[in-house]
Amino acid sequence: MSKLTVLDKVVKIYNVPQKFLDKCLEVIREFLAGTISSRKLNNGKFDVISVGREYRIVIDGDTFRVMNHNHYNKYIDR
Repeated sequence: MSKLTVLDKVVKIYNVPQKFLDKCLEVIREFLAGTISSRKLNNGKFDVISVGREYRIVIDGDTFRVMNHNHYNKYIDR
């Protein structure tokens, strides 16, 4: 896992290739600007933004977690 900051928000990255990471960071900037919205999971713990078929951004408070779909499934089940 590595960490970045985007507009004073922490972004944690889990096994995401650079070409998808660039797209995910663009989506985070759009979310913070208010041009796109997230969806709330049924358990109410997290908000999620899908980036293509394979990648998800999980929003937990002020932290954004960028991960592939397999890691996402394990993360939300805990």
